Amino acid sequence: MEIVKVTENVTALVTPVPVPGVGFLPVNSFLIKTAGGVILVDSCITLPAGEFVSGVAGIVDPADIRWIWLTHPDRDHTGGLLEMLAAAPSALLMTNFTSFGHISVGPEPVPPDRLHLVNAGERHRLGDTEVVAFRPPLYDNPGTVGFFEPRSRTLVSSDCFGAPQPSMEDAIVPDVGALPVEQVSMGQMMWGSADSPWVHSVDEKKFAASLGEVKAFDPVLTLSTHIPPLHGNIETHLATLSKLPSSPPAPGLDQATLEALLAEMEPTAN
Repeated sequence: MEIVKVTENVTALVTPVPVPGVGFLPVNSFLIKTAGGVILVDSCITLPAGEFVSGVAGIVDPADIRWIWLTHPDRDHTGGLLEMLAAAPSALLMTNFTSFGHISVGPEPVPPDRLHLVNAGERHRLGDTEVVAFRPPLYDNPGTVGFFEPRSRTLVSSDCFGAPQPSMEDAIVPDVGALPVEQVSMGQMMWGSADSPWVHSVDEKKFAASLGEVKAFDPVLTLSTHIPPLHGNIETHLATLSKLPSSPPAPGLDQATLEALLAEMEPTAN
């Protein structure tokens, strides 16, 4: 896990995951400091156990975390969730009922008294700041809910805008603007198609309207789970996503290709 300073008040905890034949997919969690307490967005992947809590503790006192915003309950977002709830006893789990239902069927369900339900369109007071919950234009889980914080103009977009990168170094930069534009847009098209394949079946005008909702936020900083942070320039990234409905679907990796890639990755015997 890599610790990446994004701004004075935002830190990313990044686990770049190798994807055969593609490169590295960033898996990001974020710590956002506010005057009223710390917001933790998702809880990444934890290998070995305890690594995520240790990483968080190197940035803030876990006791100062007041809210854990779970954008959705996929495994790469919940790896350290139970450990963080234990380490941050005053923190509320901010998510919707769908996500709560998913994580409640496991062997260690989240206590309901730690839950604060949120739904798209609602405003929620987090200490001295207020956030607007919203559903991102692209998502791979029906429980997905992000938020926009108007004071700092920070947008948390969950998996939306994701893009695998060709190298680990590219996956952990603090600003995606440091990477080649074509590289980023190609990664976004690949990820958008593979992670949200339904996008090829949607009405283009309705999809454009959902992109327009993000444009209206006019974020200064966009924090996505699977791409380095986006500093401004949201219109460029929205323009890329607008091409998805009419683009060819991303081809799936078949078993023969996987075996060939794995064979290339095996060390050569001396």
